[in-house]
Amino acid sequence: MQTGVLGRLKMSADFVYELAFSSFAEAEVGKQFLVKHFIDILLVISGYFCDNSKKTFMNIFEGSDRRSIMANKLSEKIYGSILKDIVSGVYAPREFISEAQMAAKYGVSKAPVKEAMHILASEGFLLSYPKRGYMVNVYTTDEINNIQEVRRALEMLAMRKAIVTATDEELNALRFYQESEELQCRPGETVNTRFHMGIARLAKNKALEETLYPLLVKASAYNIMGDPDIQNFDHIVDAMLARDEDLAVKCLLEDIRFL
Repeated sequence: MQTGVLGRLKMSADFVYELAFSSFAEAEVGKQFLVKHFIDILLVISGYFCDNSKKTFMNIFEGSDRRSIMANKLSEKIYGSILKDIVSGVYAPREFISEAQMAAKYGVSKAPVKEAMHILASEGFLLSYPKRGYMVNVYTTDEINNIQEVRRALEMLAMRKAIVTATDEELNALRFYQESEELQCRPGETVNTRFHMGIARLAKNKALEETLYPLLVKASAYNIMGDPDIQNFDHIVDAMLARDEDLAVKCLLEDIRFL
């Protein structure tokens, strides 16, 4: 009897996620107070109300980075796998994919898939179509150039800071591509994104990194960056080692072109 009750109560967790990621984003501010307390009650009943889960659901209402919700969860792995497939072209632009399709592919329930796909949609990689699923997004020329414009500003800032603060050893470590072109640090990261993120990390500004990273992944996903220009990467590193800011920026801008 107890096992059956606990089992039914734990099933409410999926219901909580269903509400959190399908209703909360569209809920009016006035309704969120009532919804929040409803979620609190469900969490208490189901045995899921602990410090971590409370922080997770509070983050939804406070507008925190949704990717933090996925930490150490199955949905994080699914998020990474889908993003990698988008970047590598497994899913073509304008192709539709569904929660049921992804749940079957990964052998999981819809709850973690819904969570992962909702966040991919919030980041612009997918577009949500009710009753049809999600479509792989396609960017216009203007949208692509907007991404490149912001990238230029952020990466020039990162480069100038790195030239002043980074050691020669740290700068030479940017030449990772000489050893392997298959290395990846995060889901969706390529040789191109890893090189540019490497410069950003040398600026030692977490806010800059977190702002730049999704732009780089989008640039990679929609083939804005093209194939890595290893020769120009070498020129960038050489200029940074020489502490020649003007030359380094010139080489960098050659790698971030407008359409």
